[in-house]
Amino acid sequence: MKKVKFEWDENKNIQNQERHDVSFEFAQYAFGDVNRIIGAGYWRKGRKIYENEHKN
Repeated sequence: MKKVKFEWDENKNIQNQERHDVSFEFAQYAFGDVNRIIGAGYWRKGRKIYENEHKN
């Protein structure tokens, strides 16, 4: 994977931690996860596909 440098506004980082308990520093690792699901596509049509593929 290509190395990417992330930058963010520290005030927004603090707000994100207060709202979601996740810092931007930690969240950036999601982009390196080959199994990640990020974006609206998951919540629209991809959710059903994901759930069907990952049934217990």
